Amino acid sequence: MQRKFFFLILLLGSCIGASGFTPTEDGLYAVFNVSLRQTNNREFATKEFAARLHYREAPLTVANFVGLAEGTYDWFDFQEHELRSNTPFFDNTEFHRIIENFIIQAGSPDGSLGGGPGWSIPDEIVPELKHDGGGVLSMANSTTSQGANLNSGGSQFFITMVPVPGLGQEGRLSVLDGRHAVFGEIVEGLNVAQEIGRNPLSGSQPHPDWPVTIESVKIIRQGAAAQAFDPIDHWQPPAFRRGKLETRFTVEDHDGNPETGPLPVLEWTFLRDRDNHYYIEDSNDLQDWRIVHDFQRAVALRDLPIRRDIRSDIVSDDRHFYRMLELVYPPLPEPPLQGTSGTNLTLQLNAVDVDPERVPFQPESLRFTLLGNHQGYWELKRSDNETMRPIGEIDSYQWWNLADKHQVTLYLDGFTGLQAYLTPTSPNSGTAYVHYLSPRPEGVNVTGTYTLSSENEGRTRLDKEGLKLTFNIDGTTLQGDPFTTTFEIDFWDQLENQNSEDDIRYEGSWKVTASDNDFVDIGRLLYHWFEEDGKIQLLLDFDLIAGIHLQLDSPLTASGTADAYLRSGARFETVSYTTGTGDARPVTLDKNLTELTLNIDLEGDASGKIVIDFWDNSQGIYESSRTDQEGTTTGTVRFYEWLESNDETWVNLTFDGQILDMRVFLTETAPGSGRAKLHILESRAVLDATYTIGQGEPRPES
Repeated sequence: MQRKFFFLILLLGSCIGASGFTPTEDGLYAVFNVSLRQTNNREFATKEFAARLHYREAPLTVANFVGLAEGTYDWFDFQEHELRSNTPFFDNTEFHRIIENFIIQAGSPDGSLGGGPGWSIPDEIVPELKHDGGGVLSMANSTTSQGANLNSGGSQFFITMVPVPGLGQEGRLSVLDGRHAVFGEIVEGLNVAQEIGRNPLSGSQPHPDWPVTIESVKIIRQGAAAQAFDPIDHWQPPAFRRGKLETRFTVEDHDGNPETGPLPVLEWTFLRDRDNHYYIEDSNDLQDWRIVHDFQRAVALRDLPIRRDIRSDIVSDDRHFYRMLELVYPPLPEPPLQGTSGTNLTLQLNAVDVDPERVPFQPESLRFTLLGNHQGYWELKRSDNETMRPIGEIDSYQWWNLADKHQVTLYLDGFTGLQAYLTPTSPNSGTAYVHYLSPRPEGVNVTGTYTLSSENEGRTRLDKEGLKLTFNIDGTTLQGDPFTTTFEIDFWDQLENQNSEDDIRYEGSWKVTASDNDFVDIGRLLYHWFEEDGKIQLLLDFDLIAGIHLQLDSPLTASGTADAYLRSGARFETVSYTTGTGDARPVTLDKNLTELTLNIDLEGDASGKIVIDFWDNSQGIYESSRTDQEGTTTGTVRFYEWLESNDETWVNLTFDGQILDMRVFLTETAPGSGRAKLHILESRAVLDATYTIGQGEPRPES
């Protein structure tokens, strides 16, 4: 009897020692119990690893993870389309992404790269916490074709593997620094995480026969400070509610063509709060739902109608039900020190050693004027120019107040987007850690200092509607011959259909010619004129070419010189300019049922002919032939625009790919006929032609 009792004690002691992690130091820990198939016997086994969570350094990120793991936060189950309360989020989810010798990734209930709890959290980068080895826990971000989105993490996280000598893993891991928020590190069971990383793969996913499942994530609090850590104190997730969605169904004639028939259209209307997130769901049986629209937060406050062509859906099933899920966030923080001209944030950047032969300059400071509605201006001081500071517009920004620092994320027009972490050392200044969204010569992550101010900068908007500005930029060809590029800018009025809360933008047109060829570029632009500190600043945002910033003396004179910053090549130039009376907005001509015949001079004795019939809806048909080739080419005009301005007439033509797109300038010499210049957009060639205008053929019946 005594021997049996002793055997039972040994058995229980063995189970206790193998079943759980016991911390040896105070802290907040996450214990992962995972199920994975063994390579030796193909049976599933449950193993565990434990990670220390950096709750002091990254309290918001850790709070989000712990709140999900323990079920403290309510979250939305997008697979079942139900709200979950008091339900651990990570249980029975899988490691859905594995990149050999790099990372393993989990935290998506449906196993997709886009799966999550419904919300996103701000990035919380701590420069001292790096991806410097194996076992680092870090937040994943959503991605686009341009790369990772900032402030887009929700529930997905990844764990780094041990760098492998000779494979360059140290450098591979370092590219994650500044972009992904580190919030923990494995302290026991790293070999288990590495075993997951060696799982048989199908692409970047575990092979279907070899899933790796997180059975549970247990949070252990050791010590008074960890026991006092409450996720709600550091991150308040959004509340979920069913928003009011007005739905209207119409059948509309969308192109004016009786042959195409009407188009079934749905229109939803709802009041959109810039701080909230909206999902519109669709079902045909009130059981299975799918998300058909996803509207992120941080936009202007407005009634938002959304139109949707439902023709394809009606073909298969004419029953449709719609509902809206609204995520109600606390209001986004506003920048401090809001003055009459917004908040001025200046980043003074530390010098970085770069190759002086390859990089002629470095940014010395960046100043941002943060205006309402998440817009504003940026200004760059460079080491290679003391007289001009390039400026541009802030497309959007977000300001976040983290535990001991501020975070501001800025998307800029004409300069790389960036994320700056501001740690105060006084009320309005401190140290800065800056992560560039796109790599720059001085690196991706730089350091410096910051200051905040609210002084009125004295920036006055100027009204230059009806002005023409012509300026010249000197350059050389590839052969070294000098040439001059001439810009002609006509300034019109405000851009139509602007939100009254946005920074108002103005529209104009541009024409560019070069002295070394006859090709003419034409397009439209948005512009800003304003005066500041005795200088006139002009921002030109072109539709087809890189933008230009001009700095002119005030008051504006009939002619003179100006400093220019060319975004193409990021270089400075001095330009000469003249001013005059501008051309008005061109008139769009209705050329439905018009036929244009172009007789084109080609090289040698050859000639060409293009006959175009213009229809409504900016479409048409063409027939093309050449005297030095047999046969003809017929096709469609995908888009045309026939414009007239101050006795000048031109046609923009986009074809179906069989012949090159072109712009045709027409000079009338007799009624319905004259000379033409064909400017071929791809080759930038210019061809001479004659033209006639006649009665066109109607759109053929289907």
